[in-house]
Amino acid sequence: MRRVFAVTFCLVVFAASVFADTARFAQQHLTEIFQDRQSRNEALAALEAVQGQEAQPLFVTLSKKGDKNVRMFSTAALGKFNNAEANSALTERFANDSEMPIRAEALVHLLHNKAIDAHQLADALNIPDEKIKCIAARGLLDLNRGFESLAVETLKKLADSDDPSTAGLSVARLLMAGHSEYKDRLMSIADDPNSAAATIALILGYIEEKEIAAACEFASKIAGSPDRSLPMRILAYSALAKSSSDAPAEIVAAINESHNIVFNVQLLAALSKHPNATKYIEKLSIRQDSIGMLANFELARPAGGKAATRAVARAIASGHPIVIEYVMDRAKKDIERLGKNANFYTPPFLNFIESTNPNAAAMGPEHMRASRASGLLMDTGSASAFAGLAELLSKRYSATVRCVAAGLMRTKNREAAGLAVPLLKSPYEELATDAALMLGRLGDGRAAQQLAYILKRSDNYSVTIRTLACWYLLKIHGQAEPTATLLAQEIK
Repeated sequence: MRRVFAVTFCLVVFAASVFADTARFAQQHLTEIFQDRQSRNEALAALEAVQGQEAQPLFVTLSKKGDKNVRMFSTAALGKFNNAEANSALTERFANDSEMPIRAEALVHLLHNKAIDAHQLADALNIPDEKIKCIAARGLLDLNRGFESLAVETLKKLADSDDPSTAGLSVARLLMAGHSEYKDRLMSIADDPNSAAATIALILGYIEEKEIAAACEFASKIAGSPDRSLPMRILAYSALAKSSSDAPAEIVAAINESHNIVFNVQLLAALSKHPNATKYIEKLSIRQDSIGMLANFELARPAGGKAATRAVARAIASGHPIVIEYVMDRAKKDIERLGKNANFYTPPFLNFIESTNPNAAAMGPEHMRASRASGLLMDTGSASAFAGLAELLSKRYSATVRCVAAGLMRTKNREAAGLAVPLLKSPYEELATDAALMLGRLGDGRAAQQLAYILKRSDNYSVTIRTLACWYLLKIHGQAEPTATLLAQEIK
């Protein structure tokens, strides 16, 4: 009995030693990555995309030190955490950073996270920066908890700003507040051929976000202008759909006048945002083209079932990349809303994945779409989706198998770990890598060996993959947060 205990004890000690060595190796490797500026920037982008809570101390510290680009990036990253510590760091940046753009970025996130009150916003109106004043004044009107008169007076002054974006946003918010005397001022921006595209786009985005009915004429003017770029006109129709009761008729008319499928598909997406879109989509459904096909898909989506499955299948069978991307965009929204009840996408998506060119040496855009379809199916969490994907993964190595494995990197569903684990033993390195990174993101210790293997063959992998391998190993061994703090201290 003592001998068994002694052997067991030795094995535990040995395992702990191996784990500690692996964690130190990962920490050392990540530290080396951060010593090079370019590699560090790639690594920070990878960690920001992961949004793991363990990385928060790194971004908190970096928001206070280093060059302004690092501080700006870290401030933006902190805005996505939305917890007490992150919001406290944002408040500190807003109050103390030497760069006004960084203070403005922090303020935007504090407003979005509802982590700033009316008194703080009123105080912000005294900061000598027009962009900050504009953000704060608009925020005060949105909060509607006092200081509205002060906010309006500030926006009236900013309406005369030499900065077109500040002036345009101020005028749009004044219109939303009922000050119709500023309508001509806003329209003058639309009528001016020298108005910067960035300014127009910013105003359109704000009109859509706030659904400013009083500014819909501005959106309509841009939307109907043949001199504007198609992307700008699409933005305008999208803003119109959220701000005007007449938008559906205007959008359908534009679709009927255009022969550009990319433009028309984007207009259909804008139309679908309108609360009274159904009867207009029904009119489009009689068309014998891609728009008619997608209109029928839109009509079938809400009820789901076999009719929706057939509509999805027809759209995908068209083979047009824009049509397929449209269906996938809608699938993402439906899956977020319905979960397993969005299972009507499963049969046509599985068929689409299986129909891609199996030649692994000739992978292209269609395989990227197949990978996306795989990730979406994993997100549904349905048994039939997992069964279909497992069957595809069990087949002989091909581009199709690679697409499904790559889908593991896209899904947020922890249940997909069951698909990943068998791939850890694959003789094909890219399959094992995808599986390890997916499991590592979940903190699953079964990925540790493959993640360590990636670091041992680091010359074969990008900075992003090496960073994630390091980070996930540290996460598995409970050392991610201490390492984040250490890295932050070492960055000059």
